Amino acid sequence: GSKYKLDNAQRAMDAGSAELTWYATGQPGENWEDLCRGPHVPSTGKIGAVKVMSLASSYWHGDENSDRLTRVYGTAFPSQKELDEYLNAIEEAKQRDHRVVGKKLRLFHIDEMVGQGLILWTPNGSIVRGELQKFISEELTKQGYRQVVTPHIGKLDLFRTSGHFPYYKES
Repeated sequence: GSKYKLDNAQRAMDAGSAELTWYATGQPGENWEDLCRGPHVPSTGKIGAVKVMSLASSYWHGDENSDRLTRVYGTAFPSQKELDEYLNAIEEAKQRDHRVVGKKLRLFHIDEMVGQGLILWTPNGSIVRGELQKFISEELTKQGYRQVVTPHIGKLDLFRTSGHFPYYKES
């Protein structure tokens, strides 16, 4: 792991970072130390429940010619009860996800010919969208906001100037 830490440190310095974060935990002389953001749990004895959430393969800095790595996404809580509550909240959130609800209720459709993420509203979806816009507009007006409307599209130079072009050049 040290070569990756050194590479990250070098990249941070090359990018102009003035400082790196060093985190240590434990007793003097017996510290666990790492070049990363903290804080970390002071003792594994404080961890009552652990769950590996997912695994993913990746390449170092996204370069397929570099080392292949495995990302481990996990979470930990002081108790199994707290972990279970967290996992239940995650499952409930998945059920309320707009992509799940929208598909289930047939509120919108996405067509690759139009573009990924560009919504085609169905009649029922248009009603829901209109009601939400009306509600939000009324609330903003009550709070003293004045609204403006800008174009949905713009010249390419606008995206170059704003710095967004590299993120959209594929589409």
